[in-house]
Amino acid sequence: MALRGQSEFLAPPRSPFGTPGSERFARFVGHNDMVLAHILTNSLFYGVAVTAYVLVVMVSTSPRVWGYSDYPQVVRSKVPPQTSAEKRLALIAGVPFFDGYFEPLFGKLTGEINDDVAAYWKEHYDLLAYMQRHWATLGPKIVDKLHIYTGDMDTYYLDVGVVLLERWMQQTTDPHYPGFFMYGDRQPHCWSGPVTQAERLREMAQFVLRKQPDGTTAPWWPGARR
Repeated sequence: MALRGQSEFLAPPRSPFGTPGSERFARFVGHNDMVLAHILTNSLFYGVAVTAYVLVVMVSTSPRVWGYSDYPQVVRSKVPPQTSAEKRLALIAGVPFFDGYFEPLFGKLTGEINDDVAAYWKEHYDLLAYMQRHWATLGPKIVDKLHIYTGDMDTYYLDVGVVLLERWMQQTTDPHYPGFFMYGDRQPHCWSGPVTQAERLREMAQFVLRKQPDGTTAPWWPGARR
C-alpha cells in the first residue's frame, strides 16, 4: 500500500464540483511544505518565548498579594510597587493604540473613586441593592435557599459585602429570612466551609431531596424515590 504524501493530508477535500480554489490550494501546499513548516515552527517558538518573557517579568517585578494574614501591612508595602511594575509591563508588552479596557472603579495609587462607575455597578451588579429593590417578589422565592460561606480575611475584601448582606437580611420582613452565613476564621478567598468538597456536594444533594416536589423522582441519588 502506497503512503500518501503530506500534501494529501493538508489539502482540503475535493469538492464534488471540482472547485478550482481547492486545487490551487493543494498545489500550493505540495510545493511549499518547507515554507509552512518554517512558519508553524517559528510561530510556536515566538508564542512560547513571549509567554516566558511576560511570566519572568511579572514574577520578578510584580509580587501578588495572595493569602496573606497581615493584609494592612502587605497592602501598604506591596500594592504600590506592584502597580508601578504593572504599568511598566504594560508599556513594554502592551498593545499600542488600544483603548478597550474597562473603566476603573478607583485609582490604585490615589484611591480616588469614580462615582459614575460606582453608581453603574450598584445598579447592575450589586446583589444586596437588587434584593432590597425586589424583596417583595424575590424574598418568597429564596427563603431557605441561601447558604453563604466566606473567609473573614478574604483576599479581595469580599467578606465586607457579605457582612452588609447578613445585617440587612436579619431585618427583612414579608417574609423575614435571615439566611445562613458562616465565616472562616482568618481564611482567604475561595473558603467554602469546614467540610470537604465531597461532603458539601452530599449536603447539597440532601437539601435538594428535602425540597423534592411530590410526584418527582431522583434516580441519581441512592435511596431516593425512583
